[in-house]
Amino acid sequence: MEHPVRRTLAALSLIAAIVIAACGSTSPTPAPAVPSLDAFDVRVGSSDIALGPNRLLLGIFTRDGTPLGKATVLIRFFALDSATPSTARGESSALYLGDAPDAPQALYAARVNLDHTGGWEAEATLSKPGAAPVVKRAGFRVKANPDVPFPGQPAPASVNQTIDATPIEQLTSQRPPGDPDLYRLTIANALAQQKPLLVVFSTPAFCQSRTCGPQMEAVQRIKAHYAAQMNFIHIEIFDRPDLLIQGQGTQRLRQTVVEWRLPTDPWAFLVTAQGAVYERFEGFAPEYELQQSIQAMLAGR
Repeated sequence: MEHPVRRTLAALSLIAAIVIAACGSTSPTPAPAVPSLDAFDVRVGSSDIALGPNRLLLGIFTRDGTPLGKATVLIRFFALDSATPSTARGESSALYLGDAPDAPQALYAARVNLDHTGGWEAEATLSKPGAAPVVKRAGFRVKANPDVPFPGQPAPASVNQTIDATPIEQLTSQRPPGDPDLYRLTIANALAQQKPLLVVFSTPAFCQSRTCGPQMEAVQRIKAHYAAQMNFIHIEIFDRPDLLIQGQGTQRLRQTVVEWRLPTDPWAFLVTAQGAVYERFEGFAPEYELQQSIQAMLAGR
């Protein structure tokens, strides 16, 4: 039975809609000049926003759906249901995610510590060379408690399938299957080793947001640099991807996906040696963003 937190993958979530629009072209294209304030649309695509530290995924497009491309984007955050709704409660420079190979050209990530439940707005100030800055706001809501494992919380000690007993073709929809080391450990065993861990949940062949393949490639490149210091695990979203690729069987979520209560895909989690979630990444997280967080975690920051 599907976990009640997770929506069916057949129905596109907001984050998937943002990324699909952003993936109209996977190769970098020259960004259009900033025309006017009314020509842009800014959307917050994160599906699980709660009190505390959050990484918000933002999509920025022209009104015809064209990705903005790389720009300088400053985000200010306003708690609309607080006693001071017109006072900014945080500020963040958004990180452009489109510099990675095959990355969506409309995606940005901003980090903020949210301290009030209810309605919020993210005010984005966009700047590009040769054009005047423009400002646009996007609304979102903040919950008291997250559904998905959150920074500071214990990582679920899931007992996922491994290649010790299961062929790798049944553990990943990536074809050809990638690094077998990603399927040698259960999450429970990795946590018991008291080593830092990166676990990525993605389904390269069936991803609604089209970013699972690039996400897997980014994780595999990172593993080449940090395998001696950390464990790395990939969890496919669906059971028996080998049958699904052949048009057989039905899409059933893996038990580990249910245990982690994931409403979208892909997700990546950094877990400390003590077993606590250090940071979580919904949607696409490029190699340079993951590497920055890994270095901070390993340094104890």
